[in-house]
Amino acid sequence: NNSNDRTVRPGTYYGGLKIVGSGNVKMEPGLYIMAGGGLEINASGNVSGAGVTFYNTNDPTKPTGAGDYGRFKLTSSGNINLGAPTSGPYPYMLLWQDRGNTLTFLKATSGNLSPGIIYLPKARLDESSSGNLGAVQIIVDTYDKSGSGNVEMDSGGWVGASPSRIRLVE
Repeated sequence: NNSNDRTVRPGTYYGGLKIVGSGNVKMEPGLYIMAGGGLEINASGNVSGAGVTFYNTNDPTKPTGAGDYGRFKLTSSGNINLGAPTSGPYPYMLLWQDRGNTLTFLKATSGNLSPGIIYLPKARLDESSSGNLGAVQIIVDTYDKSGSGNVEMDSGGWVGASPSRIRLVE
């Protein structure tokens, strides 16, 4: 929350993780668990990380208040360059939301979000930004797209689908 550059390490973040300020933030590779509070990036600095997975759930020991479900909210003016791991226990999984969490994922930023799977089985993805969204798969309850940013869905050899197709499933 300032102008200094920071490094964030994987782990469990009780009450969520909020990144603000003008400093650049580097996310080390690994699994980031938001146990309540969600993930919010509203920074003017750049946020980057390769090989990262964000799991958004609640704190089972304190499921109300700060431990209640939060949401994914990306509203920064800085560039967001986050990429999913290509191996390990959660390959290609970038943003993963607990099935019990119905809160909307808001992407309203000029920053880009790099390829990976976005899994929000019971929630809406509101993608109203000028930044680009790169994804391997988008699995959501509802998808709202506005703004001038592009959506690129390219399996790039990540997912064993052949040939690649885009489908609307109700």
